[in-house]
Amino acid sequence: MTTARDRMLAGAPYDSRDPELLALAARARRLLTRYNADLAPEALDRPALLAELLGAVGDGVWIEPPFLCDYGAHVTIGARTFVNVNAVFLDSARITIGADVLIGPAVQLLTASHPLAAHERLRGAAAPAGTAPYVTHAAPITIGDGAWIGGGAIVLPGVTIGAGAVVGAGSVVTTDVPAGAIAYGNPCRVQGRAAAAQAERRLDLVTLVVPEYDEAIAYFTGTLGFTLAEDRPMAPGKRWVVVRPGGRGSGFVLARAATEVQRARIGSQAGDRVGFFLETDDFARDHAAYLARGVRFLEAPRHEAYGTVAQFEDHYGNRWDLIERRATGS
Repeated sequence: MTTARDRMLAGAPYDSRDPELLALAARARRLLTRYNADLAPEALDRPALLAELLGAVGDGVWIEPPFLCDYGAHVTIGARTFVNVNAVFLDSARITIGADVLIGPAVQLLTASHPLAAHERLRGAAAPAGTAPYVTHAAPITIGDGAWIGGGAIVLPGVTIGAGAVVGAGSVVTTDVPAGAIAYGNPCRVQGRAAAAQAERRLDLVTLVVPEYDEAIAYFTGTLGFTLAEDRPMAPGKRWVVVRPGGRGSGFVLARAATEVQRARIGSQAGDRVGFFLETDDFARDHAAYLARGVRFLEAPRHEAYGTVAQFEDHYGNRWDLIERRATGS
């Protein structure tokens, strides 16, 4: 039996007055009350409060109070991102914001929505006591590295704004904005490209074939410490499941094997070579944690010219390098 929170994050209809969700929202309100209590930045440890409130926060993130969010736990923000006053993040689905993003005053990131037809949207007297009298569902919002969202813009459920894109003040963003684009209006439309825009490409997702979705999610999040970025239903028997090692960078689409050919590739996507390279900022910490969780390392840690590395084998037999890069110039 899935919880209301599971259904919410999967994009299915959910009860917004479910006790677990109300408790999560109350936790956010308590932390936000402290965060917004005093406008002097030296009055309290705002970075520590943000780290407690949000799902993940990069170094140097600055959010000007007052700031509001639904739950906080479903928001990920990359390093050096700045959010100006009166921002509203309704994180009924995951909100993923990259590094070096600028978000203007009174910007709203709204992942929650309702059916358009009144007879589908409203439950009326049929709603059991203590449950919401309306139907809600949600879809994630993603903002790429280096984007700029102008003041008063409203970003609606399911929208992705690409890296380096600029969204004009007051825009209502209903569809995706490509990387490097300049877009504005109601509804927001692409009007051109930034004068100094450069072609920017990065590898975002790689498919990893696994036997079952839930087992793979449990392994990657519980054992390897990845973040579940997306989990939503697609065609019957299929789900779109994305896990990432942190708030930014490449991730995996966990794809359940459906044919004999696909099943034969489980655990052998790179043959007997290392297929994946997992960089960490603290090799000793992650190496010890992985050992404690039963990860099988194939060698003792090695100290190479480029850093510290050890090869391990995942739950399915794929080979990985855990690496802490040596600082440039050291």
